[in-house]
Amino acid sequence: GKLFVAKRAWTLKELKARPASTHREDDKPVIDDKALKGRAERCNYYLDIEQHCLSKISSEATREVRAPKFVGKYRDDSDKKDDWLLFEMITRNKDDKSVAKTLKELMDLDWISQHRQDDGGKNQNHHLYLVHKELGLDESATFDDTLDVVLLGLLKAIVGVHELNIVHRDFKPDNLIVDGEKKDFMLIDFGSAQDIDVLKKMIFVL
Repeated sequence: GKLFVAKRAWTLKELKARPASTHREDDKPVIDDKALKGRAERCNYYLDIEQHCLSKISSEATREVRAPKFVGKYRDDSDKKDDWLLFEMITRNKDDKSVAKTLKELMDLDWISQHRQDDGGKNQNHHLYLVHKELGLDESATFDDTLDVVLLGLLKAIVGVHELNIVHRDFKPDNLIVDGEKKDFMLIDFGSAQDIDVLKKMIFVL
């Protein structure tokens, strides 16, 4: 059967329970309840933005946009009645159904691998070797080959959402999941995105 992942916004109670060192905005500590309440409200706002953008992407059946398949928004049956966004889980490839890694995770692992090889006096693999392996490229693929595939995949991911007038605004390796089956990337985390069509309507109304 299909596997799914879900996400929800941080609650005020959860934010209060986090270490104080994690509460910073503009490199300044956030310590009072009013500021934390504002952050909790923004978390819900970002979740609503993500729901809007992914719903728009899902409705575009004629275009292939490299984003997770959005299933819908659901409210759980706990006392808190939290709202969750549900997605089909992106797996590593057709043979390995474990959760796919982000480009950032693989780049970090590649960095560790390179330094271990350097310390041992050997450097057998190129600097994107684990990305190369996760993308399912041929063993003979070089660093240049891997970089070509990566750059093309990044362009496809960003162009796909731009064609729908959605600007992601947080395009980085942490928000790109490596899809080994299709040899490219899925763009995730649309909480900071902007739908230009909505913005145009707002400007027109003003």
